[in-house]
This record gives sequence, structure tokens and C-alpha cells, in this order.
Amino acid sequence: MHEKDANILIKTLFFIAVLVLVSNSTVFAAAFWGRFTDPQDGKFDVSGWSEEDDEKVGGILPIPIIISEPALGGFGLGISLAYMQNKEPDEAEESVEPLAEEVRKKPPSITGVAAAYTLNDSWFVAGGYSNNWMNDSLRYLGALGYAAFNLDFYGVGEDGLPSDTSIPFNIDGIVLFQDLAYRLFNSDIFLGAQYSIVSTEVTIDLSETIPGISPAQLDSSDGGAGPTLLYDSRDNTITPTQGNKAGVSAIFHSPSIGGDFTYEMYAASWLTWFQVHPKVNLALRFEGDLAEGNTPFYALPFISLRGIPALRYQDEVVIVGEVEARYQASTRWSFIGFTGAGRVADTIGELGSATSRHTIGTGFRYYIARKFGLHSGVDVAWGPERAYVYITVGSAW
Repeated sequence: MHEKDANILIKTLFFIAVLVLVSNSTVFAAAFWGRFTDPQDGKFDVSGWSEEDDEKVGGILPIPIIISEPALGGFGLGISLAYMQNKEPDEAEESVEPLAEEVRKKPPSITGVAAAYTLNDSWFVAGGYSNNWMNDSLRYLGALGYAAFNLDFYGVGEDGLPSDTSIPFNIDGIVLFQDLAYRLFNSDIFLGAQYSIVSTEVTIDLSETIPGISPAQLDSSDGGAGPTLLYDSRDNTITPTQGNKAGVSAIFHSPSIGGDFTYEMYAASWLTWFQVHPKVNLALRFEGDLAEGNTPFYALPFISLRGIPALRYQDEVVIVGEVEARYQASTRWSFIGFTGAGRVADTIGELGSATSRHTIGTGFRYYIARKFGLHSGVDVAWGPERAYVYITVGSAW
């Protein structure tokens, strides 16, 4: 047996063992599976367990990870353990002036670990923490992980590799991400800062000159930091149905903050959700990204749409637009349809003449965690080359 086959077998047996242990433990199974029924309607629900106050929900949720990203082989399995807890104002926080004359609904605090493996031998392990304090005036998000991804490089822009040609490469390394934001004047505006550092080792065949790749980009570190400005009026941060999320950021990468490259990444986005009928919600998404300087090929912006693999179309400038409609068929089930388009170019001035890449798709959602407002489901999206299937937890954006 080859080492590669042995690794796949070991990982497969591990996931089977986890599932068997969870499903067959007579001591644990009854109490465990009992947590997955909503007492209000008797339907399947993973909200966790309730304390005496029904709103202060907390629970450790073992959540299967099903990876459907086509750039990672199209299918993968994993498991995550997430502790989610709704947060309500305590006595000290109730003295804070409420937003819109109501007590502000806080995002839940989430602590989790995860690991997954895909059909193309990509894998990752990671841990993360998200919380808020001071009546949701201060928000924090942090993550640390190690990943080994097998991906494809398609070239940069319209003058990259020939059509339907790609070069496989492996990228593995450690990723640290930190984000801290403060609410301004009790409004929906947050001023914050981000910091990330990635230490990578890239393996790719450079026997021939490849446009967009230099040997200096292969074994390196990439550190970036910069300010962010966010407007967030969503009614739910996990699966919004109304409100807006708009933001701009400027992230500067340089050796002075732990990297080997000097470049800037600028991003702007606007996402909005609104109701057009008691059973119909619409969502719109507009995003733009700009890279300037000595950007490594794996960090260049790319069109991010369901129906297009990650890194398939990338360049210095990227714009994306998408619309999604959701029909609420019943209390738990809903159906969606979506379409989007994106362009890449070397400069902002060339975007007008760049080729548009279009996608269209449909899917369904199940209201899987009522107390957290979490919906999950499956999407099928058709892109320029073929159709892809996606497992979606929360909002696709």
C-alpha cells in the first residue's frame, strides 16, 4: 500500500470511528440525540440545550463538515466542535443607551475547533473564537490553523495560461488571523483593525516560466495589517433576513509586520437583505478588491461566486455582483434562486472591457437552529465551465 493510500485509509477509519462512537454509546446517545429536537415544534434542531432562561442558549455542538468547494476536489469530510451561546445584556450593560429604543440583540459567542480532509488530499485543522462585550460595542474574531491545500493555478487575468489549462500546486502552512472592531457612538458603524500572518511553503513545477509566479513566492511569510470600517445593521449575523452590511478595508503587507512581500489590498463591499413579500426575501451583494504591489500569486483577488472554483479567475482588480431570492415554503423549509457575475482586470480602467463570468443556481434551506437563527442547506450552481454542488451553513456570503 502506498503512503498516500494509507493516509486516506487512516483518516477514513478515524471519521467512521467517531460516527460509530457517537451513535452507539448507550450512556451518551439518548441524552445526546435528545438535544436535537426543538420543544416548540418537535422538529429537528441543533440549537443546543437551554438554561432556565430560554434566551440564554448554550451548548457544545458536534457539527459534521461537508466540503463542496470544487477547487479542493469537490468533496470532503470533517468534524467541528462549536460552543455557541446567546448573550443578553446583564445588569451593568442594561444601563447602556439601547439602539433604536430597544435592547440590542447580540451576536452569539462562538468557540470552536475543526478538522477536515478532502478527495484531493487537502486537509486542515483550526481553532477560532468570536465574542462581543460592552453590549456588543466591542467585537473580536480570532483564528489559528494549519492547512495543506492542493489547488490549481490558472494564470493571472486574460493573458494567463491557455484556456482550459491549469498547473497544480500545493500550499501548506500556518495561518493566524485577528480582527477587533469598536462600535462608534452607539450606532451601526464599527471602526476596527485586522492583522494576519501566513507562513507558507508552496510546491509547484517551475520547469518552465509561468506568468505571475516567481521563485521568491514559494517559501515565504506574508503579514498584513490595516484599518477596517464596517456598517452592520443585520437582524442576524449568521443568517440575515433584513439589514445591511457594508465595509471598506485597507490591509498593508510588508516585512516590518512579519512578511516577505510589500503590497496593499483594498476591499469594498455592500450586502443587503430585505423582504418583498411575507414569504419572499431578496439579498444583493456587490464587492470589489484591488491589489497593488508585489502580490504573491496565491494572494491575488479572485472571482468568488458559487459556480466558479476558487482562484479560477484572478488578477489585480476584481468586481463581483450577486442577487439571491429566498421563498419561505414553511416554518422550517425554504427554497432559493441566485445569479451572479464577476470581472477581473489588471487595472481599474480595464474592467469595462473585461470578460464577464456569469453564474446561476438554485437550492434549499432548513431552519436548523431556531434559537440562533441559523439556516443550512444545499446549492447547485452553474458557472462558465460546469455545475457544482455546495453545502451552505448560514448565509452564503
